[in-house]
Amino acid sequence: MLKISPLIIGLTVVSFGTSAPEFMVSIVAALQNSKEIAVGNIIGSNIANIGLIIGLSALFKPLRVNRRLLNWQVPLLFVSSLLVFYFFHDLYFSHLEGIVFLILMFLFIGSLLIVARKEQKSGAASDRVPEVEVVDSEYSMSLLRRLNARFLKSESYRINGILLGTGIIFLALGSKWLIDAAIQFARIIGISDVVIGISVVALGTSLPELATSVVSAIKKEADISVGNIVGSNLFNTLFILGFIGTVNPLAIDNQTAFLMVPIMIFFTLVFSIVMWTKEEIQRWEAGFLFGAYFVFIFYLYYINI
Repeated sequence: MLKISPLIIGLTVVSFGTSAPEFMVSIVAALQNSKEIAVGNIIGSNIANIGLIIGLSALFKPLRVNRRLLNWQVPLLFVSSLLVFYFFHDLYFSHLEGIVFLILMFLFIGSLLIVARKEQKSGAASDRVPEVEVVDSEYSMSLLRRLNARFLKSESYRINGILLGTGIIFLALGSKWLIDAAIQFARIIGISDVVIGISVVALGTSLPELATSVVSAIKKEADISVGNIVGSNLFNTLFILGFIGTVNPLAIDNQTAFLMVPIMIFFTLVFSIVMWTKEEIQRWEAGFLFGAYFVFIFYLYYINI
């Protein structure tokens, strides 16, 4: 309705929406003094988003990369990963470091709003078909028109407000149940909270990204698929981690700081190189990311059991 391009939608509305579980789970975990799960969830989700979700999405359909995404969003994603390592190297994440992440997040959102405003003024988003994919058909366009007409009705705002409120309540409840079950699961099989956060909890909270990106890839909406992951990882790192650190500084364990974060940097680096050197994420590259993720999970449990 606002004539904003799929890329901006993927980087903002879709990515922030699909990151809501990570936000709720990490906040609940931090409040329950399960800080290892809170941090592990963020690190593990970022790894899963690239290795599992981008890998699986591109296996279904090679993802053409919108070059505008490479201007600064992907470099910011890589730099933010390096900042996590720098901030964690002393095994403590302070108030100030959390504030730095929040400032970067607000700058990121502000820059996207500026881009979206320019698109609205130029009308480019409504008149331009993405260069690399044919995404519109008569059926999909007629469906979009019907949906727009429905959501422009005044009563739809009330309905969506109720749905939003209900969703937040169940999301909070689900987050608490997920954390409680994860802690019990960790105790039963004798592995650390960090590993549970990075694997089980991270995979659970990444399911919305998985569904969104795979469906977008199948429907040839590569901008939403890739933008969703870039935006989600930035949201996880800059906003969720920044918010937790600002409210309640964290003690970081050695395994997270010097093993898990470098692995996250590795996946982010591979993802960035693929996007910089290729016009699309090809199936063999997707297979590498997908396989590397399962090697990582196997290694994670092997060294902790």
